[in-house]
Amino acid sequence: MVKRIGYNGKPDYIVCHNRWCKQVSTPYPLVEERVLQILKQWSEEYAVSSETIKQHEKNNVEILEVSIKTAEKELEKLRMQLSKARDLVEQEIYTPQEYTERAKELREKIATLNERHEDLTNQLSAVSYTHLTLPTNSLV
Repeated sequence: MVKRIGYNGKPDYIVCHNRWCKQVSTPYPLVEERVLQILKQWSEEYAVSSETIKQHEKNNVEILEVSIKTAEKELEKLRMQLSKARDLVEQEIYTPQEYTERAKELREKIATLNERHEDLTNQLSAVSYTHLTLPTNSLV
């Protein structure tokens, strides 16, 4: 397809140079108008209401809050395990070497979980900020 410039007041047109093409030429304004209509229709079909966005944001906030609470519970559990490991050394059930290995494992898990907790908290802050700054019109 090639765009040809119109002459003597005639509109521009698009020409197909394929010899088997059934539509040899079409006025350019007609093609342009149809493409714009299709794009407008497509964008209207995919428009998302601000209520839908707000509901998704609310769901995201709830999911993040649950994830944060779960991470906090897991952290508390790991801290308790570390404390119990100390008790096991005092009761001479663990050797100092066993305690050192177990404590190292637990501290690594705690550090990883602390990072996850921090990431989730940052995500929640970002989602909450986005939620507060959403446009209030009916369509975005």
